[in-house]
Amino acid sequence: MVSLMAVSLAKDLDKFVLRLPSGLRDRIKVVAEENNRSMNAEIVATLEVKYPEVAFDVGAFMTDWMIPILRATSSAGRRATVGAANAYLDKNNPGMFVELLEDDDRRPQVVLNSNGARIMVSEPPAPQQPAKENEETPEE
Repeated sequence: MVSLMAVSLAKDLDKFVLRLPSGLRDRIKVVAEENNRSMNAEIVATLEVKYPEVAFDVGAFMTDWMIPILRATSSAGRRATVGAANAYLDKNNPGMFVELLEDDDRRPQVVLNSNGARIMVSEPPAPQQPAKENEETPEE
């Protein structure tokens, strides 16, 4: 019996028709049987080894894109960098995007959105200078 979950997952998978050179199908079939897998599962397992999923490096994205957005000296510069960051994400991580939150009363904030999760970054406030003490010391 096939579970409803398996049917649902199979329906959502990408399908791809592949022409194989003469003899390759038979070689795949032999290896699949040795590994107790279907030919499809054997091909997918082989492709997964050759083409592993690349994990998204949040730290590198922060350094390469989000910090430069915050440090841009103008609103136009920030918006241009957000556009470039989103073009990068569209190509490399579909479903993720950056948005810029600006208003006149606060420092700008950059938000990385990923499937409903949000990471918000803003520049820390400038450090306050310690109050200068009177350089003269009272005499005893």
